[in-house]
Amino acid sequence: MDSKKILVVDDDASTRRLIADIIEIMGHDVKVASSGEEAISLCMYEDFDIITTDLNMGNGKMNGVAMAKTIVEDLGKRLKIILVTGSGISVEDAGHYISLIVAKPFRAEEMQFAISAVGALR
Repeated sequence: MDSKKILVVDDDASTRRLIADIIEIMGHDVKVASSGEEAISLCMYEDFDIITTDLNMGNGKMNGVAMAKTIVEDLGKRLKIILVTGSGISVEDAGHYISLIVAKPFRAEEMQFAISAVGALR
């Protein structure tokens, strides 16, 4: 898979760093954001191939699904979004903005597989 530009969004600094480290080891370019609002700001000025986002972020007004909807609908971005969550939610319930869900807790191999899988989608 070609190198991708990936944005990691999570309000928990250790989870954000863990996911970013996994993605960097895979050879991709990574940026991080600690809230949905920060992610939207970054997406206004940069293009990403993939976003991984937590569902429930306690530090902002916006959860991961609402952030995804704003980035896709309002900013018109075409990218793949991976929802990372400990909540039991299906892709159907999350909406058509979400490409894949990774359940917390996850193993590094599961995140690597998710990145590779959505990176291969057109």
